[in-house]
Amino acid sequence: MFTSRYGPGPHRVSMIVDLDDTQHEVIIELAPINLMPHSVHTFLSQVSEGYWSRGTPAFVMNPGHVLQACPHPCLETKAMGGSYPGDPYVDMRHAGLDSVSFQEYHPEYPHEKYTIGFHSGPEFYINLMNNTLDHGPKQAILKEALGDDETALEPDPCFGKIISGFE
Repeated sequence: MFTSRYGPGPHRVSMIVDLDDTQHEVIIELAPINLMPHSVHTFLSQVSEGYWSRGTPAFVMNPGHVLQACPHPCLETKAMGGSYPGDPYVDMRHAGLDSVSFQEYHPEYPHEKYTIGFHSGPEFYINLMNNTLDHGPKQAILKEALGDDETALEPDPCFGKIISGFE
């Protein structure tokens, strides 16, 4: 079903983003489908349904180690001080595209600099440094060793990398 809809790959997505009040084209190459099938399918479905092209996606620096992206109009909601009424993700939720159903991870696709990952979705983040310790399986191992069972031990899916636009 996947290859009949999106082809065999490699799969690339182009986005126009606002960074520092300037528009940039960012090209994301997605992980091979055999490594990250669920995350790649979820993201391509979000893109093909237009959720990332309705206006300009918002990018927000998140503690200096990631740049978090959310589909338009997430930052324009009343909760964020804007005028957009209601839940900006209601359509995505109805389509089943507001989150990944499970956290998948593959060691051949770690959270290195300029890779992208889902925490749960629909937002994704761009790793601005090697975040394998913070978002990969080492985080899960460390939390388990420390007895931290308050948070999920699953690593975040890392499902693509920026190949252009972050020069």
